[in-house]
Amino acid sequence: MRSDEIIRDIRMRQNEGRAFIKWWRIENDFTDYELFESFIANARSNHEFGGYDLLDLEEMWDVLLRWKPTGLKRLKTKHGEEIMWQKKAADGSTQLEICSFTPETVMAIFDYETHGDVVG
Repeated sequence: MRSDEIIRDIRMRQNEGRAFIKWWRIENDFTDYELFESFIANARSNHEFGGYDLLDLEEMWDVLLRWKPTGLKRLKTKHGEEIMWQKKAADGSTQLEICSFTPETVMAIFDYETHGDVVG
């Protein structure tokens, strides 16, 4: 399947509350996750994929929790839903960050925790 086919599907379905794509190569040697905007911006029309799934915010939150089962908590506040994230800094210390519960934030936390690497 080619990226232009996937992009067409994303554009048709992004109003369904989905914001993420999980994709894998034909060789099926790794899986990657991206926001739709990032995938669309980086995909070449002739790039071939083994498959993909479109995910909503709750599904991506579940993926994040499987990757990092501790140090993340969702909170309901007067500002809306937020994430309490115990982030390990480069010097090894732990920092507490409070972030909005948005697709962009969940993806940023996922990328930080996975070091931007694809998931095998």
